[in-house]
Amino acid sequence: MLAQTLNNCVHVLVILALLDVRSVHLVQLDLKDSKSSWEYHDSASRFICTDSTESVSLGPNTLPVHTVFIQIENCGKLEIESRLLNHLSNVNNITIRSVDKVIVNADVFDAKGSEGSSYSLDTIEFHNIRDLQIRRYAFRGVEIRNRFYLGEVQMAAVVPMALNFDYVKEFSVFASKFDRLSMWAIKITKCGELNILGMTHFASLAAHAIKASCEKFSMAYNWFGNIHDSAFEVEYVLSDIQGNTFNSLGGNPFIDLKPIPPEGGKSQLTGFVFRENKFYSDPVLPFGSLAMPSFDKLHKEDSYIDIDNNQFPCECDAVGWLLAYGQHGYNSKSIGEIAKVKGTGSLNFIRQLYLTSGKCLKCIHSECKSTEERLVEYAANSIIVDDGVLRCGSGVVIKNYDSTSSEPDLIILPKSWKHSKDDSTTNNLTTPRTSTTGYKAPNPTSTGSQIQLDPSVYTQGNVATKLNTSFLAILIITVVPLI
Repeated sequence: MLAQTLNNCVHVLVILALLDVRSVHLVQLDLKDSKSSWEYHDSASRFICTDSTESVSLGPNTLPVHTVFIQIENCGKLEIESRLLNHLSNVNNITIRSVDKVIVNADVFDAKGSEGSSYSLDTIEFHNIRDLQIRRYAFRGVEIRNRFYLGEVQMAAVVPMALNFDYVKEFSVFASKFDRLSMWAIKITKCGELNILGMTHFASLAAHAIKASCEKFSMAYNWFGNIHDSAFEVEYVLSDIQGNTFNSLGGNPFIDLKPIPPEGGKSQLTGFVFRENKFYSDPVLPFGSLAMPSFDKLHKEDSYIDIDNNQFPCECDAVGWLLAYGQHGYNSKSIGEIAKVKGTGSLNFIRQLYLTSGKCLKCIHSECKSTEERLVEYAANSIIVDDGVLRCGSGVVIKNYDSTSSEPDLIILPKSWKHSKDDSTTNNLTTPRTSTTGYKAPNPTSTGSQIQLDPSVYTQGNVATKLNTSFLAILIITVVPLI
């Protein structure tokens, strides 16, 4: 009898060994009306909501301290609490998928409460998030050894220092939507790659919205609404900017794009690609807005440079200063003075941008399509020399900023947004957008040309160009006799 019992036990042990059975631990969350739970397998944890309206809180006391991998899917709301990584010090990968609303609170890792000054993990990924809210300093003190990824997410506003990292090997954004990036919304001290790809939509970028120093900067096939001064404050070894649509420039967005040498003098491809971008120039292309003073810091012998087929609307009223500079070298002095302390590459960059430009854009309200005419051909036929003044074919004078060098604000600052195209004059969607009579396109002139600015142009037509400088002062002095 005993022998038979021992024999049965041996068979059970053999079967268990063959099946390699492992125990699965379930850690229940304090969830109201929820049937979901954490499934903990070895060092990996997973939470899949059975109801898309469930709310989950991921905090310091949620999971065992030796958790390495965290995955959450199909929930209504997820809130990631502060100091999570201080308590779960072995976490290496966090993946969030298909959650309606995600809130990431400040200081996911709190360096003040840790022996080390930073926390290093492999990957953080957000996929298919309808409303992603990341608080200021959420990732302060965090280093990403592999990838930080935002794929198909929507963010209403990215507050300053929301995406602040000491180091990221790869920071990638794909097919996402952002309403507004505030100053330093993305701030990366050092990164291997910064990729913004796949028709990511940005409604507005504030000044210095993206600040980073990366070996590779890729920005391809995205849509940008309003972009302001120094929106892209990026240092790069290799930069690839192509296929993007820029609707409206409100300053000099590329003024702080700066090439840097490879770290440690290692052999690495360096260069700058700027091709097939579309500038809708709505309402106008502000004077000098394409300035890139650090372009001259690229070593032409060692670097790969490809500037080609960028498109602009063939509307002299909107891009007159660019056409005049490209054709006649007008305003070369003023353009060269823009952020001169940062470099002298703007003139060369803008000239290459003009000479290699592609086919014209024809815009009807916010829709633009390519035509058969090239920008250079259009410029040659549209700019008229009339009584020593450069004009568009419409009669609008192209301003000579070099002749007004005593007014530095006219040289450095972009065209005022008060000068805009007025689409309200017609409700017909087939009517091409036109400029108001109150707008004059900027007028470049070359210092070596015989064409001079005629002061009388400021009083011609119905353009209000005079400043009202008359003041009426009435001084009444009453002398009261002393009694």
